Amino acid sequence: MKDHLRNALAGLDADYVDIRHEENRKTRILFRGKKLETVAENATSGGHGRAYAEGGKAVASVSNPDLLASTARAATVAARLAGSRRAKPLQLAPHPTTSGAFPVRARRDVRQLSLAEKLELV
Repeated sequence: MKDHLRNALAGLDADYVDIRHEENRKTRILFRGKKLETVAENATSGGHGRAYAEGGKAVASVSNPDLLASTARAATVAARLAGSRRAKPLQLAPHPTTSGAFPVRARRDVRQLSLAEKLELV
């Protein structure tokens, strides 16, 4: 995925561009009192592009990771257009490039809890 994101940014003419991609998996267990009512699992994927170009700023969202490059391009074009309409163009302070993966780590893996332990929380 990192190479896909890096390729999506390649060749964009902007003062600053970033794209982010996120994948989430959720499990929902619903009780009414002690009665189990719903068990559901959901997976989502999406991201957004943000661009500053020629004094303007724009963001664009995407749900298909294959469209990240076109989303970043669209944000860059929109930022350039926004900048052309601003009386006072935005100007970014200099800062070094940051790149990396920033996973969220839970303090406790809820998948390791028994159903009885989860019911105690209800």
